[in-house]
Amino acid sequence: MFEQTGVKAGLSKSVKSLKEAVAAFVDRVADDAQVIKAQADADEIFVEYLKTLNAGQSINIVRQRHKDIEDRRARAAEETAREMAIAETVATVEEYAPPPVIEPAPRAKLGTDPVKTTRFWVRAKISVLMRIKRFLESEECEYGQ
Repeated sequence: MFEQTGVKAGLSKSVKSLKEAVAAFVDRVADDAQVIKAQADADEIFVEYLKTLNAGQSINIVRQRHKDIEDRRARAAEETAREMAIAETVATVEEYAPPPVIEPAPRAKLGTDPVKTTRFWVRAKISVLMRIKRFLESEECEYGQ
């Protein structure tokens, strides 16, 4: 902090000139403190002021920080509103759109797709086994035990 005062102590300096330099520094800090106290975010500005000992710069830093925060909040609110509008539009379209028609996959003709035989076993819940059986039947597969 002493380095920020601007007071240069040396053998060639008189006590009077050092006292005047310190008094000028204290007066400047007191004036800055009065200016900062009048600000809405005085506590936050004082924290910045301790780093720089420059009231104008500290006030600008805090104002810019608050502006950046507000900009981020506004962008987030806009994004949320945009997402909600998209969701509403999709819901409306889905409400009035006809159900999609799913075309069954074309079956390969027996002449072009060779028939193979394989063996395997499955260990699963009965509901899963039933789905496997239905799948085999829907694909016109021959199966056995």
